[in-house]
Amino acid sequence: MPPTSIAANPRLGNPAASSQQPASTLAQTLGTLAARLRACQPEIEEAIFERVRIAVPDHGTSTDPEYLRGRRATIGAAVKFALAAMAYGEERTDPMPSEPLAQARRAARHGVALDAILRRYYAAHQLFSEFVIEFGQDLAPEHLRYATRRHASQLERLVERISVEYKSEVERASRSPQQRIAARVQRLLAGQPVDLNKLHYEFDGWHLAAIATGPGTRQVVPRMESRFGRTLLSASPDDTTVWLWLAGRATPDEIKRELSPALPANVSLAVGERASGLGGWRLTHSQAQDARRVALLTGQPFTRYADVALVAPWVRDPPRARAFVDFYLLSLFEPPTNADADSVLCSTLQAYFAAGRNATSAAHALGIHRRTMYARLERIDSRLGPLLRTRQAELELALRLFHLLGPGTDTGSTQYVL
Repeated sequence: MPPTSIAANPRLGNPAASSQQPASTLAQTLGTLAARLRACQPEIEEAIFERVRIAVPDHGTSTDPEYLRGRRATIGAAVKFALAAMAYGEERTDPMPSEPLAQARRAARHGVALDAILRRYYAAHQLFSEFVIEFGQDLAPEHLRYATRRHASQLERLVERISVEYKSEVERASRSPQQRIAARVQRLLAGQPVDLNKLHYEFDGWHLAAIATGPGTRQVVPRMESRFGRTLLSASPDDTTVWLWLAGRATPDEIKRELSPALPANVSLAVGERASGLGGWRLTHSQAQDARRVALLTGQPFTRYADVALVAPWVRDPPRARAFVDFYLLSLFEPPTNADADSVLCSTLQAYFAAGRNATSAAHALGIHRRTMYARLERIDSRLGPLLRTRQAELELALRLFHLLGPGTDTGSTQYVL
């Protein structure tokens, strides 16, 4: 989202006209500018997230859900840090935020290059500077230049600390055999050269990837080793995640049969599909990552990629998923909306599709009388109109996404949260 679209948002008013008189001192001017930006902070953070995503695309393991959640938290903390520095100056600014430093360590563990991290920060800095200029267009030029210099100074401090944290984590990881394996695996996933002999795994044949997530993941590897022996490759990018690959003819059903009964209650398992060669080794892991994203939403102990392949791409892009759900299901939520009643209509429609559009079978599955089912279908038909007859596949996908994302608390429209 470009700065002008935020500045023109009627909800926010005209930032250039937000103060009746120009500020009489530099401190007042910068405080006023910081307040204007802070009023639009969520929109600014979302715009920066998109700019960073486009400017430095993700590759390999940097699409891990934990890593992406950390990036959002980092952007929020960095924007807050920049606004505090602008308003109060370095002598009164907040301490260095912990989120960017933790994300730098996480990036080192995931094999994300330091150069890519720094380029993302500079892309974010450029866009933030555009916002500063847009929202400070009525300020004295020397005050505006001072504001951008102050932000640049804070960026340099932040980048310096991030580089130190990243290099320290790399050095620490190099001293641990398990971390060395994880680092090699992450580099290989990212397409970087790696000595495959040091991983003691056969990459030429068939592969099946799985990801165990939760506090008890350390118990998964011994179970897999006892069952699959030398055909197993495992790596732990962090304390609550284990990546697994099985060489040979193992199937998702076999993994489920062997592991599900032994999984701790707080561990979930996401599994990809079989694929061959080094490219297939990466592909099945990517599928397991997609399945894991869905598993984090559903809370299911076992999730197979084949079962969630239709919704997985949408889960990777929450704003696009929300827009898709709104487009197809918004008419089911007639204002004043009743969240419970609307959810009942969604569940009824989903059961109707699952029963092959047989109202009697759907009523039986829901445990309701046929007349109740027909009454609900009439309400659904009156709201959806032609969509119910011409866009069944799209409606079924929208319903699945609705139940994955969940209804929000805004009663004025449908809002979805990941």
